[in-house]
Amino acid sequence: PNLNYLNLVLGFNKDPDQAESYLPTPWTTKGNKDHSKWLYVPGGNRTVASFNGNDVYQSDRNAGLSWSAPYIAGLAALVYQVNKDIAPDDISKLMLDTATQMPFGKVVNPRALVSKARQMAD
Repeated sequence: PNLNYLNLVLGFNKDPDQAESYLPTPWTTKGNKDHSKWLYVPGGNRTVASFNGNDVYQSDRNAGLSWSAPYIAGLAALVYQVNKDIAPDDISKLMLDTATQMPFGKVVNPRALVSKARQMAD
């Protein structure tokens, strides 16, 4: 399926369940690209094991697109769980159709996505 996507980062001390809490990563806002038909998904704000020791962790605020790809794959898996007959291209369209519109673009809305996929299965 063809899906253009960009990363979001969670604002400091913001609610991760609210679309308003997220901002595009700084590198996505550079240039004059029209991102109105792209899907923004969480990608930053990850805590991972560090190379500095077995019990040392680091937090990375910004991320590349490779950090958002597993998120999208996970959402697709959830859609397939509730609607086994849906086509891959329909999942991409559904992600865009159920997204929350923000001033900078469309932010993925997992609850609306799974709910709509479930309705389509009935």
